[in-house]
Amino acid sequence: MYKRISSKNNKLIKLCKELYLPKKRKKTGQIIIEGYRMVYDAIINKVPVSDIIFNEETVGSERFQKIIASLDSNTNILLAADSCFKDISATVNSQGIIAIAHKPEADLSSGNLTQVLVINRVQDPGNLGTLIRTADAFGVDKILITKGSCDVYNPKTLRSTMSSVFNIPIIDNLDSEKCYSFLQEHEVPVIVTALANAQYTLPELPGLKKWAIVLGNEGHGVDSFWLDKASYSLHIPIRGQAESLNVAIAGGVIMYHLSCLKAHDML
Repeated sequence: MYKRISSKNNKLIKLCKELYLPKKRKKTGQIIIEGYRMVYDAIINKVPVSDIIFNEETVGSERFQKIIASLDSNTNILLAADSCFKDISATVNSQGIIAIAHKPEADLSSGNLTQVLVINRVQDPGNLGTLIRTADAFGVDKILITKGSCDVYNPKTLRSTMSSVFNIPIIDNLDSEKCYSFLQEHEVPVIVTALANAQYTLPELPGLKKWAIVLGNEGHGVDSFWLDKASYSLHIPIRGQAESLNVAIAGGVIMYHLSCLKAHDML
């Protein structure tokens, strides 16, 4: 019923291994996804999935049946021998499900534009993934990622998003100038986090109907372009002895605060 893969020299096995490399993902527009939740959420969010590979232990399970039932006829279903599957798995305790999909499509002009997260040269995959997940949780409409940031579709980043990468429009590899011009065109004020000389502490920030919060590099913060263009600059007051907050934690605190202001405004 399903195609079987028994050799590590199989073309699809080789493609899976190559898709762990950014160069191959960029060239083909394809990404590799591992794990039941990630694969299932990609499918239900209409991400085009070309191939799904199961290991033999997964076949017949409830998760297997649920994914099979959600597929359309354009997806190839394959069963891989354990040795082949282990060769392409990037997790220690694999759930036995890997998919090859096309990168989700999004563009600047689509969707709402009242709450935007701009990610400026964030380097750590875990931080980027956590920011995407947090933005999804607090109702951000769109995520814009400038050049110099780490790859959204790095497997470590994908795992950190816990599938939120498929729930929210993300446009990556943007020039800061183009990103800013787009926000200006749509009259979205820019808020930056500043390491020094901020206009506001977070509690002092006025409520805004629209906003774009810019979060910067782990070591250097937001770059000078955004600092110069910002409508508002802020910092989070720190009561203890820590010198600063991790960018993903800071982003979560700010997005939570802005979402509370919005909810209060709607009452």
